[in-house]
Amino acid sequence: MEIKILSKKTSQLNHSEIFQICSLKNQVWKYGLKSNVKWFYDYTKKNDINILMFINSKLIGYTLLRLRTLLTQNSKSKKNYLYFDTFIIHKNFRGRNLSNF
Repeated sequence: MEIKILSKKTSQLNHSEIFQICSLKNQVWKYGLKSNVKWFYDYTKKNDINILMFINSKLIGYTLLRLRTLLTQNSKSKKNYLYFDTFIIHKNFRGRNLSNF
């Protein structure tokens, strides 16, 4: 069993990878694949970080870190932060401690 982990900005993902991500998320997202794909294109930004876990070239894990900026009222300064949005392991691979990777 070969485990491979890739980190890509949204702008680096191809349509096939986005479809695989949305298909994986569809296991828990109860609004359908079409809705999931629409959400992905509407709400992810080009510099968001997508972490993909593959076993034998099959996507079995996904994490989305959304890079956002906070404007504070008092100092009027911008602060960057990572918004931890998504963490999912394929239902057939849960309980195997793969999330430790």
